[in-house]
Amino acid sequence: MRGKGVKNAKKSANLDSADSTKLAANLAKKPKDSTKSQNLGQNLDSLNPDSANLKSANFKNLKSAINPLTLGEIYKILDSISPFELQESWDNSGLIIGNLDSKISHIYLSLEATKEIALNLEPNSLLVTHHPLIFSPLKSLDFKSYPSNIIEILIKKNIALIALHTNFDKTHLNKYFVDKVLDLKDFKQIKSENIAIILESKSKSLESIATHIKSRINSTIKITKATNKISKIAVVCGAGISECVGLEVDLIITGDVKYHDAMKFQSLGVSIIDVGHYNSECEFGRILYPYLKKIHYNAIILDSQNPFIFN
Repeated sequence: MRGKGVKNAKKSANLDSADSTKLAANLAKKPKDSTKSQNLGQNLDSLNPDSANLKSANFKNLKSAINPLTLGEIYKILDSISPFELQESWDNSGLIIGNLDSKISHIYLSLEATKEIALNLEPNSLLVTHHPLIFSPLKSLDFKSYPSNIIEILIKKNIALIALHTNFDKTHLNKYFVDKVLDLKDFKQIKSENIAIILESKSKSLESIATHIKSRINSTIKITKATNKISKIAVVCGAGISECVGLEVDLIITGDVKYHDAMKFQSLGVSIIDVGHYNSECEFGRILYPYLKKIHYNAIILDSQNPFIFN
């Protein structure tokens, strides 16, 4: 999840034409159902991402031989997995670039739309990202500036772009981060507030929780200590601390915490563990992959690199 005000590893295989046509027809008949989408997120364990073969491959060796669906058909599939209507009012999930009537020969999944990724994608493809490339309204397209420089590449190569952002946070990403990444076995999920997931347990020390999380993500973390006794935790991926204002918790686990936010929550007696934006959301493609696999569509998962280097 990107912060408010900053708006919008590799695999290949085949799509069965008959299955895709039947699926598209069925989806066209089904109204949007946010309850069902929430159930998809709740039942994420029934589709184990670890069962998908996600071995890396070289970009140049990726040759997906699929019977192309239209961008509109794929949009309906993604909307059935995580309805775009669930996104926050300030978000820009959905179609970013493309013509819904265009045929799509490849689907790629990535946390971000980076320049390197855009340059290496096959023409006439679809890139599905977590973060919207276009977030705030653009007044001009200066191809020497960001994000116009990436938009130019995508348009020239006829590459469509769809983002699954805060809607996917709500239906899938936060729950996956809690269950599969953090694996806080001693804490039980009791409810969701805003986008955050609230966990509760008998009192644990902040140090023990921090040590466990660091071992799980195998990376540096930042800690703001306000209290050492933790019994209630709010978890939200990305730069989501603004979603935790007013929550009655002892600890917030999130990423991209700014200095003044850390000072504010510390004064309110709430500790923070900042795992980093990338670490909290880098499994986006891995989460989405098995849902597409279930409908006989193997997407290509791209390794979107953390832009930061820690030493």
